[in-house]
Amino acid sequence: MRRIIPLLLVTLTSQVTSAALKVPNIFSDHMVLQCDKPVRVWGWVDTDEKVTVQFGGQTKTASTGTDGKWLVTLNAMPPNATGQELKISSGQETKSYQDVLIGEVWICG
Repeated sequence: MRRIIPLLLVTLTSQVTSAALKVPNIFSDHMVLQCDKPVRVWGWVDTDEKVTVQFGGQTKTASTGTDGKWLVTLNAMPPNATGQELKISSGQETKSYQDVLIGEVWICG
């Protein structure tokens, strides 16, 4: 029992201090990003972390603020008909979205 308690404490501590890379649910496979306008990609991770976003031949990097928020703005891109991969990474964690297109985005209400 004495050996289990320290191991349990180490496990719980590592889970509490390590925040996962998070992005809003609007980012997903098969999404369409607005063409001919800068595209903002954002999310949350631990403070003082570096986040890298790769898409459409662009690589942009941001650092988190004290609140863990980060924001990267990709340059405007022309429409395309071939899906690409959007990759967001921080430390050892990577989120990857497949078949992302650039085109006209319309919101109807």
